[in-house]
Amino acid sequence: MTTSAPEKNSLQPLLGELISFISQVAIAIRMNSSYNRVPENPEIMPDNVMWLSDALHNLGRLGQTISSGDFATISEAASFQASYWNSYQENIAIAGGDKFDLGNGIALLNRISETALRLVDTE
Repeated sequence: MTTSAPEKNSLQPLLGELISFISQVAIAIRMNSSYNRVPENPEIMPDNVMWLSDALHNLGRLGQTISSGDFATISEAASFQASYWNSYQENIAIAGGDKFDLGNGIALLNRISETALRLVDTE
């Protein structure tokens, strides 16, 4: 069965939310860099940047699978990223401070995974 455009488009709003979430993490990275002239905790800034950038670097896998259009691999990659963030949730959340809610990001990735998995069944 061929997936209709409205079904395929069900991922679009979620991917938009993901880009917005990534932007929030990027703001947290920026505020933990020398860009911020008055940091709250300068002694932990390098560790914060490490955890925050580490939270984003695996998203390349998800991006590649989105480009492929293979819903099964999109689901797997989103699920992997959610599990990764969940494993390091405390470190990432501390590093991010109040700039974003990692729980929301994990929930978003799970929704992407579930939506992509439903789309596999319609192909």
